[in-house]
Amino acid sequence: MRLFIGIDFSDETIKLIESTIRKLEVIADKGRFVRPDLIHLTVEFLGEVEPGRLTELQELMKSIKFEPFYIRPFGLGTFKRREGDILWIGIEESQELQLLWDKLHKTLMAAGFKVEERPYIPHITLGRKVRLSSDIKEIESNMSQAMPKSLVDRIHIFHSTSKNGRLEYIKIHSGEIQK
Repeated sequence: MRLFIGIDFSDETIKLIESTIRKLEVIADKGRFVRPDLIHLTVEFLGEVEPGRLTELQELMKSIKFEPFYIRPFGLGTFKRREGDILWIGIEESQELQLLWDKLHKTLMAAGFKVEERPYIPHITLGRKVRLSSDIKEIESNMSQAMPKSLVDRIHIFHSTSKNGRLEYIKIHSGEIQK
């Protein structure tokens, strides 16, 4: 099973992110943009996990205890790629989010789960293989002012799968964050 642990957003925030995506599509020469039902924040990407380890993963998530906190999408960025860039919205600096990632990352590593080695850059992917025909500064300015804070009171295990050739993220477990 292809899995990741992530955070979802309120309908209000998703609508604002979707609006930003539509504005980017207008100035894109090419690219694949994210559907609203796929908008999320990945906290830890696990990749392929044996189905038999799912119960263990759920128990590990229960051991991660934090009080709920807020995050806010903020700023546009890109990961440069030869075939086209990955466009994303960043997350305003959050010590609580960084601590959550750190605790989750260390717990998963200690249990033998494969986790990414690179530094955590919290972001919401908007599009892949994107080539833009103009600058995104105006879109970024308007978007950043409109984004509300989002309450993080649970994290989810998502199964990334394809159904009839269409990408789907299915929540298979949710865990409340509590101290």
